[in-house]
Amino acid sequence: MSTLLIIIVAYSILSFSEMAFKEARRMYGELFEELIDALPKKNKNRWSDYFYLFLIFFTVILLAVLTFIISPFGLIMRVYNFFKHMNKKNEDKNNRKQKDDLPCYKPSSEGASIQIKPQFILFGPNLPFTPDKRQIIYIEDVYHELLNGFLIEEFEPINNYLTKRNFSLEYLPYINKRVSTNHCVQYFFPHTQLQTEQISTTEFTSQNLFNFLSGRDSLPPGFLRYRGMEGELYKFSYFEIDAKTKEDVIKQFDSYLYNVRDTGGQYFSLGTPEPEDVADFSFPYEAIKIVDEIKAKVEALRVLGISEMAIKTIFNIEQRLSKMVITKDYRILLPDYNHLEIFLTPLPKAVFILFLRHPEGILFKNLSDYKEELKNIYFTISPKTNIEDLNKSIEDVTDPSKNSINEKCSRIREAFLKEFDESLSQNYFITGEKADYKKIKLDRALVIFETNDWFASLAGIE
Repeated sequence: MSTLLIIIVAYSILSFSEMAFKEARRMYGELFEELIDALPKKNKNRWSDYFYLFLIFFTVILLAVLTFIISPFGLIMRVYNFFKHMNKKNEDKNNRKQKDDLPCYKPSSEGASIQIKPQFILFGPNLPFTPDKRQIIYIEDVYHELLNGFLIEEFEPINNYLTKRNFSLEYLPYINKRVSTNHCVQYFFPHTQLQTEQISTTEFTSQNLFNFLSGRDSLPPGFLRYRGMEGELYKFSYFEIDAKTKEDVIKQFDSYLYNVRDTGGQYFSLGTPEPEDVADFSFPYEAIKIVDEIKAKVEALRVLGISEMAIKTIFNIEQRLSKMVITKDYRILLPDYNHLEIFLTPLPKAVFILFLRHPEGILFKNLSDYKEELKNIYFTISPKTNIEDLNKSIEDVTDPSKNSINEKCSRIREAFLKEFDESLSQNYFITGEKADYKKIKLDRALVIFETNDWFASLAGIE
């Protein structure tokens, strides 16, 4: 607070100095006109030029004195912000340059000229993972030395090439290695206390995937890419690689990589939402935002698509949900996840408890109906500070024409994603479709309140 006060005072002084300078300039202007009239007619223009130069020089000196003596802190802050902005621009430029400098595969023009016609392969409805359309999976029925040698040699450039096109190359030996770290295992199986070397493992191979093929036993070497559902079956495009020499490998890889395209639909916004629908309209985009630091951790640890099946196969551990305990001092604990504590500031925590109280869900456009209930929760768990500020926070978060509720949902989601994988954490944070009820999926039988009877009743937990 003291630092903020100093900044405000410093800028006020600087602003006053600028106003004083404008007033002085007006006075000097009037004085200048009177002096010019008093000058002798002879050499009047020369005297006018001399006086004008003197006025400029004097004004510059005056402004420098005011800036450096009266308001040095304001100048320091301006210089600091300038260099901070320049440093941020340089960091962004360097990051872009580093990405551009990454080794990147370049399909040859000969391979690019070949039009490919992939087959379509179906997998059964019991496929044990949620396919990701951005993943291109290399599979093979038997080990192909030539293809594997090429993939190992060119994996990084090929993956960088695909990353720029919003895809990723999934090579099973590398997936096995990536998901077998202690951090990844504990993030995906937060209930386990074992280290990876203490867990019996099974290698994940293409055959594990072939077990779920519909109408086939296996597939020759090639690339799989998820395209959507066909009834209850999962539909993948399949590009077979039939290569006898390295030249054949390069040509076929080039033709596939050059022609791979993101054919997903584009989404358009039709008109502007009504004021009471603004928060609901923005929920799918705003509520999933997380800060960069946590986003980096999540990206490094989470398992998506085929990686989900890999980690389940390798470690043969079942995920399970934890009970959730709200303590007497309103802490959020997950005892079955090694007594993990979820940290939230008071207002997101109050929103979280409000949605716990309503397993049926809440429509954002009806948030104002829950204002008093949310206020009671917030005032109970929040430190006693300025009542006016607390009321203003409640007004904002229950106003469906503002984005405040999405920001709180984002903080809640972020707090859980920071600790364990979304396949589990989605049961604990607020989810829902646009124009539908937003709710917390967690079975309320897993929720325990240690608080007094009034608060437990308020939260809807017996």
